[in-house]
Amino acid sequence: MKKVLISLKLWALKYFWNIFSVIGVIATFYYSVFYVPDYVQKIIQGKGDIINESLLNDVQELIFNHQDIRISDIETLVKGKELKHGVKYEYSIDELLIQTQEKFMSNKFIPIEDRKAIFEKIDSIRANYTPPEKVQDIVINWAEILPWILSFLGIVFSIIGIISISRKFRKDQEIETDLDADEPLLTEDYEFKTSFKFEILVKNILDELEKVEVTKIGRVESPIDSADVPDFIINAPKGQFLIECKKYKKLIGLGTMRQFLFMVQSHEKKGILITTSGFTVRSKDTAANHNNLSPHLPVFLIKASSKEELKSSLKKILL
Repeated sequence: MKKVLISLKLWALKYFWNIFSVIGVIATFYYSVFYVPDYVQKIIQGKGDIINESLLNDVQELIFNHQDIRISDIETLVKGKELKHGVKYEYSIDELLIQTQEKFMSNKFIPIEDRKAIFEKIDSIRANYTPPEKVQDIVINWAEILPWILSFLGIVFSIIGIISISRKFRKDQEIETDLDADEPLLTEDYEFKTSFKFEILVKNILDELEKVEVTKIGRVESPIDSADVPDFIINAPKGQFLIECKKYKKLIGLGTMRQFLFMVQSHEKKGILITTSGFTVRSKDTAANHNNLSPHLPVFLIKASSKEELKSSLKKILL
């Protein structure tokens, strides 16, 4: 149990930045979906409530003090509030006057006779109100659209963040692999046998290819742990090749690639490196750089997950 806790602690310390970044992205996504629309809507609604309450107070004050008030005066007040707060007033003039009537009628400190008189006066003002003609032009209601735009942007940024974290994690893993000695993670006996069988599989495929002759076999018949001994040397229609097989659990890094390129240069033959795991970006760049500098000794990289795929790749290179 103690070893598990220590391993967990080391893992957390090693990948803390990635964990922290993922949590941040998840929080951004959650906030964008569940909070941003309501939050923005509440802000806009709050401004609308402030405008409405302010207009009600202004209209009530004018009417209560027996001032002559016209529809145009109320329209001017509404326009001023809209410009001040940057929000479109959601009610019509008639609806504003109805709310004013309700305010007066609910005010129990004003005698009922006065409230009734004010109610009738507001009715007379409403009688002069003519609703504006409906404009057929399409008007964008930013108050409704803005919350969803912000929410969408939050989701987009979250997705970009996940992609960025994923790419960074893969890059860190590749760099870590490149810095390692690139020894195979096949230490148990049964795992070594699995790696050995992979080399046998490659040998069988080579035997099946016409006009391809295996002239030398390395570790398949005589296991020798040496960087100078390739698994196979063959004659093919396109020249002599040495073949190296790597059944790794992780990507082929710089260490293994440099050993392979050293082997190619030592034997002065073209090279084929076969793996089931793939190659890091830096190892592929190193191979490409070698091909540019030594076009007479090109190397070919094969990642195959099945016998058919491997056989097809070898045919393209050798025949």
